[in-house]
Amino acid sequence: IRTCLQNNDVIAMAGSGEFLVLLDRPLSYESVLLWYQRIATALRQPLVLLGESLQFSVSAGIAVAPQDGQQAGALWQLARQACMRASGAAALGFCCQPIQQQWQQEQDLIRELRLALQTQQLVLDYQPRYSVPDAQLAGFCVRLRWQHAELEALREEYLLPLALHHGMCGELCRYMLHQA
Repeated sequence: IRTCLQNNDVIAMAGSGEFLVLLDRPLSYESVLLWYQRIATALRQPLVLLGESLQFSVSAGIAVAPQDGQQAGALWQLARQACMRASGAAALGFCCQPIQQQWQQEQDLIRELRLALQTQQLVLDYQPRYSVPDAQLAGFCVRLRWQHAELEALREEYLLPLALHHGMCGELCRYMLHQA
């Protein structure tokens, strides 16, 4: 955990397997989310102890000062409540309801994207490219589209940043190469 902290950040054990992290810098919900994803990724790496590989999951509740409150005790309680609302292993809860809803929608979309990869709902769209001087066909550009039932076709301008943000670029690249 310490490798994800900066100089004035503080970490304290708050219970059995429960830690409190105070980040000593102004942060938005989005930057806290990015920090959480870095630490969750680090903690999910297998740990080999006495020849046995151990895997951990990370759940968190997030409250941000001053948006959610200013008193340390109140923020602590809000973060704990947010964590309890986020059910299951590897869950994340925000104190702020709109941010929690946005996070949940993104998580649902990622689950659907993983399913789309398995069920081949992603399609490659080949677009011709022409040279400017003579208007001759110079090649093709391949674009990835997701034929999502509710959201219509999602373009790579949205799809690729989402995949990058959640570590799925390798899977998408392999899928595209296999489809091509």
